[in-house]
Amino acid sequence: MSNQPTAETPDAIFEQTGQLSRQFRKQIAKGEAHRIERFLGTVADSGKENLFSSLLDVEISFASGCKKLLQHVAVADKATQANELAAVPGMGSEVLSLL
Repeated sequence: MSNQPTAETPDAIFEQTGQLSRQFRKQIAKGEAHRIERFLGTVADSGKENLFSSLLDVEISFASGCKKLLQHVAVADKATQANELAAVPGMGSEVLSLL
């Protein structure tokens, strides 16, 4: 008899959710197409709710990180524009409008 959990036990569902969440995170990080629905189709009904919650958390965390990165890029871009304008005599008000 094997000590491996069967597909319907809470331990098996927990293990499978962790594996699929890591796989989902890797796909997002690589920029690959990712669909929560596709992952949900790979688990028993008893594990779908947990998996959905986990994958949604991964996706929201990724989206939040992207938003922060884009905000930093926008700030850096404005700072670059401001520095370039500051080098031109008489452009002080333009520099202030960027900041």
